[in-house]
Amino acid sequence: MELGGFSWPRTKEEALEITPEQYQALMKGLEIISRHPIQEVYPQDLL
Repeated sequence: MELGGFSWPRTKEEALEITPEQYQALMKGLEIISRHPIQEVYPQDLL
């Protein structure tokens, strides 16, 4: 927030309920929701 901005939820549907652990992570400056989540990779069939 110091270097950028905070997008406040505009509607009730955009608001999230977070755990105390997620709140602590936010206060430390971490993201609780990844913008680019890790996608599961499936190995190709072996020949």
